[in-house]
Amino acid sequence: MANKLEALAHGYRLVDIRPDLALQQADAILRQFPRDSQAFCLLAAARRAGGNATAAAEAERKAIETAALDRELVQAAGALVGNDIPTAERLLKQRLRADPYDFPALRLLAEVAARVGRFPESEKILRQTLVLAPSFAEAKSNLAQLLNKQGRSPEALALLDELEDDGELTKATRALRATVLGRVGRYEEAITLYRSALEENPNEARLWTSLGHILKTVGEQDDSIAAYRRASELRPSMGEAWWSLANLKTVKFDEADRAAMAAALGGSDLDDNDRWHLHFALGKYHEDRREDEDAWRHYAEGNRLRAADLRHDANADTDRVERTIRLMDRAFFAEREAQGDPSPDPIFIVGMPRAGSTLIEQILASHSQIEGTSELPDVIAIARSIGAKSDGIGYPEAIATLDAPALSERGRNISSAPASTASRASRSSSTRCRTIGSTSA
Repeated sequence: MANKLEALAHGYRLVDIRPDLALQQADAILRQFPRDSQAFCLLAAARRAGGNATAAAEAERKAIETAALDRELVQAAGALVGNDIPTAERLLKQRLRADPYDFPALRLLAEVAARVGRFPESEKILRQTLVLAPSFAEAKSNLAQLLNKQGRSPEALALLDELEDDGELTKATRALRATVLGRVGRYEEAITLYRSALEENPNEARLWTSLGHILKTVGEQDDSIAAYRRASELRPSMGEAWWSLANLKTVKFDEADRAAMAAALGGSDLDDNDRWHLHFALGKYHEDRREDEDAWRHYAEGNRLRAADLRHDANADTDRVERTIRLMDRAFFAEREAQGDPSPDPIFIVGMPRAGSTLIEQILASHSQIEGTSELPDVIAIARSIGAKSDGIGYPEAIATLDAPALSERGRNISSAPASTASRASRSSSTRCRTIGSTSA
């Protein structure tokens, strides 16, 4: 094994200066190890450095195929499936210390980072993976999913567009594309894509739930209810479908619904995500019947599970607010007067939770030239991006590093972000109205 690793290292040293010799080195290793994923990684690098992108993509495909049979990678992937994050990380880092160009291992390490919420690290690893293997469709899809999770949906869509052009969309990636289309306000395209996917996979409960979310957004409530109902029929343990019905506020659960949800809660293989959704939905069932004790019991348990999942740090929020107050004093704004984007929209309604900010938004949105867009993640995403691109300076301090053109660009990004209500198409010139609660960047 040591000899193979030494041969790989020598091959990578040749890639930039003599790709022809690196290619010979890869071929020599593959003669001895014909199904070796790491050797195919070197072959791909040598071919790409030599200018043969088509042959490089074929070698990348072979590297990915053989990685599925690699004992070390299979062991690491098994640890990931079992949510044994420390073991998976240890195995992958050990492998990458020996061969830092092993892009199938890099993709798995990026997933490890994403699982524990280290999104910037995961993004960096995935981008490194795609530098090594530009045709690695799964890594590109993973990066799009990661960007979408952070509210960077336009960037995610650009990556998915590349996959669509390559004709490499899998079922999961098509579903992700539909989700991203919904996030950027292209609802009809999202609905079409979900319906197309459901024609091929009519028993996919997750797809029915996602379709229900988009239909609700565009105001097709009856069809939305039907989609959620279909999801709960196909998979009674799918808490998100039940809670989505409850959260519409117009659906009243009957005894059969209660029994189905209670039976699902009794299942031994239920994950916490389904469990807290089911508790919230059952809380709504009992609340509608004025069975307050049972309602609060379910709400309390749902909140306990949800709080553990969110890992909210109140002290971190307090610290960020205090730092913001110290930074953004009168002098700070005076120095930046007339900078930013001059557009008169959007209107920001700033308030604490339950203070009536949503009601004010709805009142304003009743005007023909104002459109309510709810609490979109755009401002949070822009704040995160400012911190991520400022050489280690976090938010909010990173704002002080932005010059006038940079502030103007970010102002335009906020003003031009897509609206999220069904009325968007009917208002040709409207001011967007956004509600900002106590969310954090």
